[in-house]
Amino acid sequence: MFDFIIRVCVLSLLSVTFMQVVFDLPKCMRAALKEDVMDTAVGFYAEAQPLLKKYGHRGALRQVASQSDLVAKEIAQVTCK
Repeated sequence: MFDFIIRVCVLSLLSVTFMQVVFDLPKCMRAALKEDVMDTAVGFYAEAQPLLKKYGHRGALRQVASQSDLVAKEIAQVTCK
């Protein structure tokens, strides 16, 4: 299943715009979390942070930033146990 998740995320990076990948960020992070590959989820989150810090308070990116932060907190809770 993990290979499928990575393949989907890589294909999304290759076939769509960076903005679409950012909109898919919470979904990809959650999928990586479910497959217990936190480093992948954290990597996705880290890559998007410059954009989300700059524009995450605006429009549709507000929800992406909020959902991504929520998944990041879940990851932090899992890794601290």
